[in-house]
Amino acid sequence: MSFKLSKAKMKCPKWMKRADFDRILQMDTEEALDEVERLKNELREYKRKWREENREKYREYKREYVRQWRKKNPKKAKEIDKRKQDKIRGDPVLLERARQLRRESRARTGIYTNKTSGQ
Repeated sequence: MSFKLSKAKMKCPKWMKRADFDRILQMDTEEALDEVERLKNELREYKRKWREENREKYREYKREYVRQWRKKNPKKAKEIDKRKQDKIRGDPVLLERARQLRRESRARTGIYTNKTSGQ
């Protein structure tokens, strides 16, 4: 499978630097594919390191992204939730773990605690 890379037909991907893109266009097909793979791996490694160094920032970003996705795709979100619940109900170990997490969460937030009001 041999094909010639043409500047006129291809656009530079957003994740790639223009200089790298121009350099890849000058290479043979096999070399170009290897170089693209190397650049992708380099970018993945860079992002992984950033996520490790900025855990809180990444967690907030991810939480907001998921919230927006669930808002835009309610049917898919409901299907995913149902699948997860069915999996949990089918496994006694997972069911007990889910119950324990729910109890801990409620205890932290103060829901369903035996607080007396006004005394």
